[in-house]
Amino acid sequence: MESYQKLAAEMEKQIKNWQKQVASMQSMIPNMDGDMKKQFDAQLQTMQENMNQASEQLAELQSVNQDAWKDIEQGAMKAFEQWQKGWLNAMSRYSK
Repeated sequence: MESYQKLAAEMEKQIKNWQKQVASMQSMIPNMDGDMKKQFDAQLQTMQENMNQASEQLAELQSVNQDAWKDIEQGAMKAFEQWQKGWLNAMSRYSK
């Protein structure tokens, strides 16, 4: 399997995991009040936007050929790593 196919498979798996986490976190919003609810909702929106960007990147990645992959490999991998770090940071704030 080519490296872009491996990254695409990993991204797809991660996006599905994020979707489950967002759904779970959204179910917590009705039980929150005031500022906590606003902050939580804003963070979820940011997470959703990041997940959408990752989904767009995945679609682009799945449409490239091997030659094009060589041109975008570094950027695609770096972007995915940044989304993962951001997600973990956000989750750590609300999982306590």
